[in-house]
Amino acid sequence: MVWDYLREPELDGRLLIAAGYLASRIGGKTILDLNCGYAPLFKFLPRSFGEYIGNDTDPEALAFLRKAHPEGRWLECRDDEIPFIAQLDVLLCLGYAAQLNEYESATLDQTVMELVYRYNPQVVVLEIWTRCPVLEAFNALVDWVVEQGYEEVGMWWVRPWQQASGIYSERGVVFLERRR
Repeated sequence: MVWDYLREPELDGRLLIAAGYLASRIGGKTILDLNCGYAPLFKFLPRSFGEYIGNDTDPEALAFLRKAHPEGRWLECRDDEIPFIAQLDVLLCLGYAAQLNEYESATLDQTVMELVYRYNPQVVVLEIWTRCPVLEAFNALVDWVVEQGYEEVGMWWVRPWQQASGIYSERGVVFLERRR
């Protein structure tokens, strides 16, 4: 599987930045990781968060997570099938570029919008690759989140990264916080 390297990820720049940023903001908080895959960020976060929920449609990845990280809540469902969550403080959407076509991108965008509208999380973290075919849609999503009362508190570009296809691409991680 193309994403197998995420089973035991090394702490690369994007994970280091995201983990460090979130560590100061997640005590007792509920985190939702959309399309979590192997949830590479999970193992680098302090266990001070309240609940870590990840969803994906890959049963192999979810079986791995349930065994390796039973303290997480791992849901086998599409983004638009996530059941009601009592509280959502941090919304993670890492690997946005993994959405392979405009339909999948639009579905993910709609899910992020619905979750932001419904739960008004404290922090939204979005990640993109510079060679992403849906970069305009990603930028529009960030703008929409800002219009909902969030401010961009940081955007970090991390070192070029070699994709499975052999193409090098930079990754950007955008942190948005709800204005107080």
